[in-house]
Amino acid sequence: ESIKTNDFDGEEYTTSSKEIPAKVVKDTTPEGFTRTTTTTYQLVENPSNKDGNVIGSETITVPYVYRPTHDVTINGSVVATYTTEDGEKLTDDVDVKTDAPERESYTTETKEFASKTETSDVNGLTKTTVTRYELIEEPSNKDGNVIGNQTVVVPYVYRKVVTVDIKGSVIATYKDEEGNILASEEKVITNQNAGTYYAAASKLIQASASSKVTENGR
Repeated sequence: ESIKTNDFDGEEYTTSSKEIPAKVVKDTTPEGFTRTTTTTYQLVENPSNKDGNVIGSETITVPYVYRPTHDVTINGSVVATYTTEDGEKLTDDVDVKTDAPERESYTTETKEFASKTETSDVNGLTKTTVTRYELIEEPSNKDGNVIGNQTVVVPYVYRKVVTVDIKGSVIATYKDEEGNILASEEKVITNQNAGTYYAAASKLIQASASSKVTENGR
């Protein structure tokens, strides 16, 4: 900057420092995150000849020297996952923060998964299988802050609990001590839940007569 131009020898001059605006440059890291480099400038010291007098036949240079300071920040991401202990994915991953500023706070939450009920037939009896999912524990990093140049994974892990119930039936049979059938069997209860009360009843069996021919014909 020209302070004095072609002025008389001995004429006074004065100069002043300037505020240099910060320079901001953005690019992308190999991991795909935004990197911001901010360069600020600080005056090292005022030059000794900041104020003075013009010297004939000379061009006086007043050097203001600044020290650059570089501040680099890199964004990061946060993803919440929901799986079983065996790695089975229960739902899509949730993008909690995507390419967000470093140290920005985040929070995640658990999810409730509806139980699944399946029925099938086993030898005429109804088999019911119920599958439900219990959260083992909340992850230690469920809440926190974005870490630069990283994708923070918040793992919610669930225990798979399977309950199987097969209904039952009760049949009453009527035989003698030798296993001979004395009366037709009866269905007391059919395809009922375990623990269902039932009551079977005895039957009055009519006497039967039989004859046998001996060797002497009697």
